[in-house]
Amino acid sequence: LGSAREMCGEVVGLLKKKFEGSLGGAFAVLVNNLGTLPPLEMGIVARDSLDALRDAGFVNVRKISVMSAMTSLNMSGFSLTLLDLDAVPDADALLSAPTSVPAWVTFRDIVPLESLILPEIAAPPSCIRGLAGDLTPGGAVVKAAIEAACGAIVAAEPAL
Repeated sequence: LGSAREMCGEVVGLLKKKFEGSLGGAFAVLVNNLGTLPPLEMGIVARDSLDALRDAGFVNVRKISVMSAMTSLNMSGFSLTLLDLDAVPDADALLSAPTSVPAWVTFRDIVPLESLILPEIAAPPSCIRGLAGDLTPGGAVVKAAIEAACGAIVAAEPAL
């Protein structure tokens, strides 16, 4: 077995053959837990599925639901179901409509993420500065901890 990214790419490759003529249309995707994947891994599969769909040319995936819709005891893995929203009247609204079915996870709109460039801080906040503007011993520890945490996040960015 490959990574989640590789497996999502394989599944999306099969879906692409089915929808070859309508890749630019609006789609919804159901990411189904076949039974034993924990929520964290399902989140990874959902992310990798959306990436694979985009990379395959599905440029307008508007809705997603991640749930255990069809499962089996001790079954590992996931399935992807792709719905062409343009082919079903009112599909967009129906997938988001409230329901009394307890296990149904309503489809959510996919909102594009935006990156923000934050300004650099010119000086440490006054709570960690001494009277002369120098860092207090405690302030120096706080600054070092914040810089170490920020450095670790920046270094991990490619994996995130």
